[in-house]
Amino acid sequence: MYWCEGTKSKNDSEFTFTNAEPLTIRGFLALLRKALPLEESRFRIKMHLHDYHDERERRRFWSELTGIPETQFQNTFWKPHTGKNIKHDYPGCIHLRYHDVIISRKICATARAFLGDVIN
Repeated sequence: MYWCEGTKSKNDSEFTFTNAEPLTIRGFLALLRKALPLEESRFRIKMHLHDYHDERERRRFWSELTGIPETQFQNTFWKPHTGKNIKHDYPGCIHLRYHDVIISRKICATARAFLGDVIN
């Protein structure tokens, strides 16, 4: 999951995972929390919303879904809206970040072990 939706960069002091699908976010976090010893205080969330979203309602939604307190949310990124489509069921996108170089390296090493030559 991480290799498809996570940010891969040379800065391995953190890892990020971005998605708009609540089940994908919930599944990724469940696997992550079960597989690794995490400090919940190291999580940060940045929401990416359109002008038609209610920021407080979205913050509550994502906090409840992820189990990450709203105090660990960063400033919201407001996406430009063209006015062509309003997706009333679109929950917005979140950029989930975890600050820990050891955990970041473990996740990348695990992905490489499973995917081998595909990503090397």
